[in-house]
Amino acid sequence: MMNAGDNIDYNVINETLWEYASLISDYNKITNITGFNSIEAIYKELIVKSITPLQNLNVPRGTTFVDIGTGAGIPGLALLLYFHGMVNGLLIDSNNKKIQFVKEAVKKFDLHNYCTIIHGRAEDLAHDIHYREKFDFVISRAFAHPYMAIEYGLPFVKVGGFYYIYYQVDNFEQSIDEIKSTIGNGLYGEYRHGNGTDKKNNTRLARNDSYLMEKVLQHAEECGGHLASQEELMERGLQGGLIVIKDKPVPLCFPRKNAVVKRIIQKLR
Repeated sequence: MMNAGDNIDYNVINETLWEYASLISDYNKITNITGFNSIEAIYKELIVKSITPLQNLNVPRGTTFVDIGTGAGIPGLALLLYFHGMVNGLLIDSNNKKIQFVKEAVKKFDLHNYCTIIHGRAEDLAHDIHYREKFDFVISRAFAHPYMAIEYGLPFVKVGGFYYIYYQVDNFEQSIDEIKSTIGNGLYGEYRHGNGTDKKNNTRLARNDSYLMEKVLQHAEECGGHLASQEELMERGLQGGLIVIKDKPVPLCFPRKNAVVKRIIQKLR
């Protein structure tokens, strides 16, 4: 499926990822943590599609990241297993049932030294000096509308780092440069949950609101970042997605409360 590096046996990694898929499937029979029922679908749609866009990412040992809205550990736990021993992750979710599953998974795969799990809200933790601007990158999959996600995720990132928002996980044909160029033609993408089987599956930018996309681009700049160009993606070994590179510290007024940001997004529609 994938190769995590010349010094790593990726067959062993794949076996571990399959174990992880099986664990999700078993737990899902008791507590609903995903809309996918089969191990095959969990492995392919949740785990593999979380790793593929970042599989060529350069991760020196000790690289740190945050997964906002981790759910069943997607994508954060999948990346910890794939880059085992190279990265350290902070996994955040406001749903305690899902957090309990993640804790079980971390115990099973002996990831305690590489993972911190927090039951909490990103908009609160992002104001905590222990977490603000402390991480090399942030990831989120089906966490929130891009406008909100940028405001909540970028404060965690160090200057020079990036925030990777998953979308179009099924293909990587449209670059950020192409997205920017379509604004004047009335093409945008709005966050949505896809086919209804699992909101982790099809986070996309649907081409229906160029004005809102323009505001998303502007908000990235307000929060101290810019949307990465295709060239910048290639330099970092990233594929697809909506990636914001952090240029300067985020103003202390961000992030705002969930209800406040939601009202702003509604007014922009």
